[in-house]
Amino acid sequence: MIRMSRIASAAGAAVLLSAALGATGCRYGTAGSLDPSIRTIGVTVLRNSTSQPGLEGEVTSAVISALQSFGRLSIIRPEDRPDLLLTGTIETFRRNSVRTDRYGDPVRFELEIEAVITVRRADGGHLVKKVRVSSLDGDARGGQVDLTRGESEARGRAAAAEDLGRNIARRILEQGW
Repeated sequence: MIRMSRIASAAGAAVLLSAALGATGCRYGTAGSLDPSIRTIGVTVLRNSTSQPGLEGEVTSAVISALQSFGRLSIIRPEDRPDLLLTGTIETFRRNSVRTDRYGDPVRFELEIEAVITVRRADGGHLVKKVRVSSLDGDARGGQVDLTRGESEARGRAAAAEDLGRNIARRILEQGW
């Protein structure tokens, strides 16, 4: 009988402790920690410092699409005075061999795109964040190309651009810059 009351009081203490911790203001939610007053973002065309022509258009489109799919921020033109302004430079386009054939030629590879992204208040004042983001951050694997299955590098490039766009949107919206 005494043993059961100790177990019951230990369980009760655990419940009280978890309730107390919950009341201290620990927040977790899917909205991220972006200030609720921020409702709009302007996205400029990213600069392309790689040797891949047209990559800036693909990545900028992917960023805009990813931000729209999250639905938290409205995308408006940078000249229309958004709350935030996203700028950046695509710095790396890399082809990493994943598997080779018996002659050493790559038959499966992944494409990686890296960019340095800057998000600041559109009034020009407050810098929110400047960070390097890769298409391979997280669990993204869209940039893989398997030549034995007839996949093309163009398909892998488009998928890597989409992964980078999603990773940038996640950094802004979910990780609470």
